[in-house]
Amino acid sequence: MPTYKSKTMLAVDVLRERIVAGEISPGERFDVRKIAAEMEMSITPIREALRILQADGLVSYDEHRSISAMKLQPDDAEELYRLRAVVEGLATELAIQHLDDDGRQAIVAAHEDMKQAAAAGDVDRATLANRRWHFAVYGAGRTKFVEPVIERLWARYLWSTIYSIPGRLQASVSEHQEITDAIVAGQAKQAARLMRTHILAGLKSLDSHRREVERSEAKPRRARKADPRS
Repeated sequence: MPTYKSKTMLAVDVLRERIVAGEISPGERFDVRKIAAEMEMSITPIREALRILQADGLVSYDEHRSISAMKLQPDDAEELYRLRAVVEGLATELAIQHLDDDGRQAIVAAHEDMKQAAAAGDVDRATLANRRWHFAVYGAGRTKFVEPVIERLWARYLWSTIYSIPGRLQASVSEHQEITDAIVAGQAKQAARLMRTHILAGLKSLDSHRREVERSEAKPRRARKADPRS
């Protein structure tokens, strides 16, 4: 039988996708009335949706009752990546135990799409293909609890930002190739190890980039003083 979603859950899905896709930036405030008008809903289901997203860690309420998209702090990012490495490594190993031809083809196709997008410099397309590849892997495991946990972890981070780091997209494609090869070969332990390494490589790139930006911003601006002898 078909399943139907309430207006609240429809709003949750739309707002979550907008946050994850970067259409709503971290720290950006929500105009509840405007959102309600755009979705052709009353204010009530929008407010309920925002409360659900707050419980998921995607939305924050300040002391003035202002509602905004959650900002991810550096320490939060590290914890998130490390947790992802564990859970997604497990999901990869479980996937190979249940992988069929359709699942294998979906993984390979998503990887090829990402590779082509990266070669063309199309970051938006590569970002979508990256998500499709990851969840083609995790979906193959047919898990009841693991994949929903991963969905919640992914929803907390603006993944498109990682590819603004020079070289990270190309490195990610190369890492995906190794993982895909191991999956196709049925090497469960190897694929799981490579997935964990891949995710932690993203964390390393993020940390390195942040330190570089901080060093750049911290450099003292030396005012050029006129030589009194001139």
